[in-house]
Amino acid sequence: MNTKDLQLNLWSLLSSLAKTLDLMSPEVADHCMRVAYLSLRLGEELGLSRAELRDLCIAGALHDIGAFSLHERLDLLAFEEKRATQHALAGHLLLKDVPLFSRAAKMVRFHHLPWRKGAGAKENGVPVPRGSHIVHLADRVAVRISRGPAILGQVAGICKSVTKRKGDRFVPRHVEAFLRIAAKDYVWLDIASDTMETSLERSLGHQTIGLDPDMLLSLSRMICRIIDFKSEFTATHSSGVAATGEALARLAGFSPRKRRMFEIAAYLHDLGKLAIPSEILGLDDLGTPQVFKEIADTPRGLVLVTGPGAEARNSIGIVLVAGMLVGMKAPGAQIIASVTFIAILMTILIQASTTKWLAEKLDMLEEE
Repeated sequence: MNTKDLQLNLWSLLSSLAKTLDLMSPEVADHCMRVAYLSLRLGEELGLSRAELRDLCIAGALHDIGAFSLHERLDLLAFEEKRATQHALAGHLLLKDVPLFSRAAKMVRFHHLPWRKGAGAKENGVPVPRGSHIVHLADRVAVRISRGPAILGQVAGICKSVTKRKGDRFVPRHVEAFLRIAAKDYVWLDIASDTMETSLERSLGHQTIGLDPDMLLSLSRMICRIIDFKSEFTATHSSGVAATGEALARLAGFSPRKRRMFEIAAYLHDLGKLAIPSEILGLDDLGTPQVFKEIADTPRGLVLVTGPGAEARNSIGIVLVAGMLVGMKAPGAQIIASVTFIAILMTILIQASTTKWLAEKLDMLEEE
């Protein structure tokens, strides 16, 4: 694959990232999309340029990217937010090194900063982008939208709450723009239906971005950090796998292009963890039996290796765990060992018959 020829629709990328962040819990479902939509409508009402609207949509869709735990996300759903600056700074640090997101990163950095009658125009001497204050207002409006009553019946209460904080929390000009768009029923009906995404996509147009190798690598590193930072125990896991995988690929004689693809795949290998609340990643939070905690703490614990032949090595590790359970006479150990044997046998049979075919399809087969 020649990554220079790879074109990606901007909306497809944004919506995928936003929806993945919102998979954490039904309580936060669609929140990022709503903030992006409201930010866009506010930006349009304020007369922002097309480029500014694009960055505003990016900032709105990814504004909570630095909130790694479900607890943080739920805290942010309170209209009177607390401890909001930490996740905003984390989001800025995640986004700033991706060229596509670098301008939006500055908006995310200050998106919970109150206006304070003009004092919020700067923070510690640093000018605050106006987009930050727009996203802040959009975010606070979005958290006031309830899934219970009909949305049009909530508008008056939302407008009252926003107006009450005009000048103190929110920029007066932005509040006035919000009140104008709040009078348009279609804005709220969009939010309450599938047309919200259609409106966002139409407003952004069919903008595509070229994914050269550097852009693809920076995106994968950003996603890797989001995954790994969900737990202190995995903070450097994927980056370590990537470094190890790239070094092994170099020693094995793979071309620079394939080594780069190995590195990107390693950064993304735990992608499924994005939808898992960090609170259930630990043994204690899972309510795991004490025997598994003893296995995890013992020097002979399980080591999983990622790379060529990883499934075989993982299988060996799983067999060792099953054997340890039998040796410790843990409840149900015999059944666990039997099921483990059958599962590994089926995995080996299936993998052995498909590995070459898959390598050919991916253009990664190198025969002597």
